[in-house]
Amino acid sequence: MDVQEFNSYGGICIVKTLAIDKLVYNTSVLTVPTNFAEKVNYICFKFIWNFKTDKIKRHTIIGPVDKGGLNMVDFNMVVKSLKAAWVKRLCEGDGNKWCSLFSSVTSQYGGRTIFDCNFDPHNLNFTSHMPKFYIEIFRLFGRNCTLRTLPQLKTTSMKLYGTTVL
Repeated sequence: MDVQEFNSYGGICIVKTLAIDKLVYNTSVLTVPTNFAEKVNYICFKFIWNFKTDKIKRHTIIGPVDKGGLNMVDFNMVVKSLKAAWVKRLCEGDGNKWCSLFSSVTSQYGGRTIFDCNFDPHNLNFTSHMPKFYIEIFRLFGRNCTLRTLPQLKTTSMKLYGTTVL
């Protein structure tokens, strides 16, 4: 194994275990600034390549090893998948106390049934009392996801960018 390959694999391992894992919980429950994930990706990729120019395209490096990638994490996709996971929680949590804030602020938009609709989130006029966290979830879902309830299986599947995440 080449020394540079070892450094790349080692750098990816360090980034995934010490950097990304520390950010996952916070980004799953908090509003994330638009450029935050891009900055995290920039710093992580710079670290992997010892703060030099990238040796492999980022699109390739995040791919699986069997397709020539190095299984690196794209933090933009991590943030989006964490927000997408909230759709299932909110749909299944109807009636629970922790879901009452969501129900009250989204009642004028149809509550959780809005996820059953095909909508453009930019056409919805969110009011000032809507938490930014929910607005992020709506915008992500409206642009990138399809939610399908399968009554025969009593499960819900969700696709994000064409890939099933739930």
